[in-house]
Amino acid sequence: MGFNFPNTPTIGDLYPTPALPGVPQYRWDGAVWTTTTYDPLTWVQRAGDTMTGALNVVTPPTLPAHAASKAYVDAAAVAAAPFADAMAYSGIQINGSMDISQELSGASIPVSGSSSKYVVDGWTFQTSGPQTITCGQAAASGLSGFTSALQASATVASVAVAVGDYAIYTHSIEGVRVARLGWGAVNAKPITIAFWVSANRQGNYSGSIMNGVSNRSYPFSFTINAANTYEYKVVTIPGDTTGTWLKDSSKGMQVVVAMAVGTNYQGPAGVWSAGLFLGATGTVNGIAATSDVMRITGVVVLPGIYAPTAAQSPLIMRPYDQELMTCQRYYQKMDTPIIYQGYAAGAGAVVYGTMPYKVPMRSGPTITFPGATYFNASALAVYAVPQLTHFAFQYTISAAGAGFFNSGFIMDARL
Repeated sequence: MGFNFPNTPTIGDLYPTPALPGVPQYRWDGAVWTTTTYDPLTWVQRAGDTMTGALNVVTPPTLPAHAASKAYVDAAAVAAAPFADAMAYSGIQINGSMDISQELSGASIPVSGSSSKYVVDGWTFQTSGPQTITCGQAAASGLSGFTSALQASATVASVAVAVGDYAIYTHSIEGVRVARLGWGAVNAKPITIAFWVSANRQGNYSGSIMNGVSNRSYPFSFTINAANTYEYKVVTIPGDTTGTWLKDSSKGMQVVVAMAVGTNYQGPAGVWSAGLFLGATGTVNGIAATSDVMRITGVVVLPGIYAPTAAQSPLIMRPYDQELMTCQRYYQKMDTPIIYQGYAAGAGAVVYGTMPYKVPMRSGPTITFPGATYFNASALAVYAVPQLTHFAFQYTISAAGAGFFNSGFIMDARL
């Protein structure tokens, strides 16, 4: 039996089309027609058949219709590093890998009552209620590609969360980083949030995206399927066309991940709402026992509808040194004491000096002098309003001659 193949086929064309019973079907690969006829004992049909063994793709797939093995897809994800690098610099989050802990140097602290404390750079833990949550940097054990996580443990539990209580991670993002989204206007762009999370208690958890003034919220839900196992979550959020979204150096956006939220702060998942909602309706109580713990890391907040795959997610993290400089826009700590010496002809003379910052800061920071000591001097203090690049200080010489102070410096311009 002969075939009259088409004279000008394109790659992927099938002949005959549609397939005829008992007649082989061929595909044009750009050079020759090759048969697509299959042995029903070793091939899987495109419809109506079931695989009973592992899929093995011997060569890379070349056509959109080809299947690909998990190993091939994972390898392709790693090979996409240049794309991942570009995506990393689009992330509007700060310290999503939880590697930077300037203030606490990696330590954990208790958070209780109605309070909010910075636990790593850019991230606070906030509570309201009888619980005490110990939170801080921890090792990202068992998660390839990450060294650090933010861990919160219920050291004093809350068996029943009251309507106005909560226990939440909060990440505040500066308005200049949010401005590109165009939120609060008709052409608002979507964002996609991705993160790794692990918790001791299984169930439906939630979080929220809020504006800086906390009167516009988008609650979202996610599920912990296995206890104490890192799981990768991706949430795409439509741009908010209404509401107030600050686009300056003030607080522009808040990202919340909740361990527990009372009903007063729960809202419908997947929709923008007016008001302050920290989580979604029906979220689990993740602080009901002292065994409860939640860890998060690898957080990205990306403009658009795309997120890295789980395999790509470590590649999306910005390098440590660059992330540190980004964090220092908000907080700088000089642990090594700096000696500054002056000279006066008589007692009571005031000496002035300036101190430059490591990087320019978000706003004129609050300055403190931890561990200040003096020789023939006293009263180290800020002189004039701190600037974005430096601040001025003064101190007093106690008696004629040389006098100096020895002190560390903390510059705090956090949101």
